[in-house]
Amino acid sequence: MSTRSKLSRLSPEDKAKLCALLRIGTPQKWACRAIGLTYDTLTNYRKRAARGEEPYRSFIRDVEQAQAGYVIERLRVLNADAIGTPLTCGRERGDNRALKWLLDRLFPKDFGWRRMRL
Repeated sequence: MSTRSKLSRLSPEDKAKLCALLRIGTPQKWACRAIGLTYDTLTNYRKRAARGEEPYRSFIRDVEQAQAGYVIERLRVLNADAIGTPLTCGRERGDNRALKWLLDRLFPKDFGWRRMRL
């Protein structure tokens, strides 16, 4: 096995593109495909990051921060709708169904509708 990490084979441009795609809400699987990285490889990077290995830990931190940026921006828009703040995109207050749908589909554990059992 080579001593050079697989992660070092990703160019800085590919890493930046991956994070940019995640910041606009692209699912990880598709963002990986766009830069020629398999989702399984990203999963392996996560495992190595969890063990504290560098540069994997830093890379996964960047990936997670990019995805968090997307969620935070969507929540900002939803909050603006809820209090009636005008938005620059010209949407009318209360028209947040598409954003709710995206959050529900992309992050069902955090934002999905859950049935209550009585």
